[in-house]
Amino acid sequence: MRVCKSRILLTVILFCASIVPISNAANVIYVDANGPNEPGSGTFDDPFRKIQVALNAAFDGDIVEIRAGIYTADPNNYNLDPNGKSITIRSIDPNDPEVIANTIIDPNGAGRGFYFHSGEDANCIVSGLTIRNGATGGKGGGIYCFESSPTIANCVVSGNYAGTHGGGFFCQLSDLTIIGCVISGNSSANDGGGIECWRGRPKVINCIISNNKATGGNGGGVDCFYNGNITLTNCTVAKNSAAGYGGALYDLGSDDVTVKNSILWASEAANGPQIALEPYSGLSSSVLVSYSNVQGGETAVYDPGNGLVWDSNNIDTDPCFASFDVNDDPNSWDFHLQSACGRWDENFYRIDFNRDRIINLLDFAELAGEWLKEGGNPPEDLNRNGKVDWADLQILATYFLTTGYRDGWVFDALTSPCVDAGDPNSDWVGEPWPNGKRINMGAYGGTNQASMNGNPADFNIDGVVDFVDFADFSSKWLAEGSYIEDLSDDGVVEFADLGIFVENWLWQENPADFNGDGEVNLLDYCLFANAWQTNNSGISLDDDDDVDYYDLAIFCRNWPWHEK
Repeated sequence: MRVCKSRILLTVILFCASIVPISNAANVIYVDANGPNEPGSGTFDDPFRKIQVALNAAFDGDIVEIRAGIYTADPNNYNLDPNGKSITIRSIDPNDPEVIANTIIDPNGAGRGFYFHSGEDANCIVSGLTIRNGATGGKGGGIYCFESSPTIANCVVSGNYAGTHGGGFFCQLSDLTIIGCVISGNSSANDGGGIECWRGRPKVINCIISNNKATGGNGGGVDCFYNGNITLTNCTVAKNSAAGYGGALYDLGSDDVTVKNSILWASEAANGPQIALEPYSGLSSSVLVSYSNVQGGETAVYDPGNGLVWDSNNIDTDPCFASFDVNDDPNSWDFHLQSACGRWDENFYRIDFNRDRIINLLDFAELAGEWLKEGGNPPEDLNRNGKVDWADLQILATYFLTTGYRDGWVFDALTSPCVDAGDPNSDWVGEPWPNGKRINMGAYGGTNQASMNGNPADFNIDGVVDFVDFADFSSKWLAEGSYIEDLSDDGVVEFADLGIFVENWLWQENPADFNGDGEVNLLDYCLFANAWQTNNSGISLDDDDDVDYYDLAIFCRNWPWHEK
């Protein structure tokens, strides 16, 4: 495990900014629930009030931009149908979580959010919206796709219900892409609480799939039926439940389901709490799981047909989420990975109103200045309930005097084993530096909210800052652009970066510093003792994977130790 210093610097940008760029080249049609006229004309000053009216007016290549508000109560605001057009349907900023949380399509149980059935392809994009409280007696409570393959990006799909299959999503004969989304709190009376897939190849990337329920069937998180060959890449699938099989994932008759760089944790089912697969009507089932953290490991998978392909690089260990207790309010869960070298904390970012990297009386004064203000979505409304009140003060109090070294980044006492543990061939360059030049597992792997690891001056990640790293640094001297050698992150490699490099000169990691906090102390001993006489490659110091007396001797040689 690598160790980092508190002088690490990087530019903070939101997780989803790297996923959906905003184009300004197309014609933009505007929608505002509070527009001055009914129905409006779709211009900036005279927006349409209803979303479907805007979709009907759009042509291929157009953007339908939806302003913040709750779109409900009218048939033109649900069962939204792009009618096969290649258009982008987005919030005013699909890269801003605050905007996403406040741009809401809410059928209030009267229908689905979106209805794709006219051959839409990847150029039909829905981004930066919250889709909640959709309901149908059939399939696809939130989003329904039949013979259509849109792109759904940076959306929150929550609290939707299907009377048969697919509480959040239903897709049949569809190859849609779902990227950077939160799919949570959805339910189905039969299968697929979160996602139901029939005969298609959907791709789900960098998504959180949590707290979904298949109350009368299988696949609490994801259900794959009859060649529903879904691919889950860098997803976190947690605390889903199914009455039957596969709390996180169920495969019935699909022979090419893939799970990679993902975390499957704390889901529940009568059989196969994380994964279950069975053949169906002459069709085999196959699930390939690689570079993933699966609770219970291979032995906990329900697989009577022997279709599981289990990669040796999978692990079964506590992922060390920033905040996760199955008994707590799901709204309090935070699936970022703990890191002693830097973890993105959205609450810290939101509460640090003046961006001085500490939550103190200045931030309290900002909140007090907006006390009891209602509406308008002020940043001080931390729980987003429409009013600055005691609940927001309680959130601020929880973080009072917390410090970070950069906007939104905080330090933990330990580093998750899922950091730098994904497929070495996966693209890691979107992650902030320092890292192990290897993608993290879970929903934030490969993004600019990936938890960090290592020393910023250890460019070749060999565990020591020496002349090899200096040669690397020198080769980029005065270079302009995005380089890991630009330690001050000001766009050029120069004397400020040299100063940081010198501060880290001759740094060396310690293998016994298991939690990566820069010290070998009682915390590391507790981790060592907990793994005693087990097979644990993360704790074994002599690289034989067995934690025994040989490792104890090495540990003692490193006790105590403090990073210079």
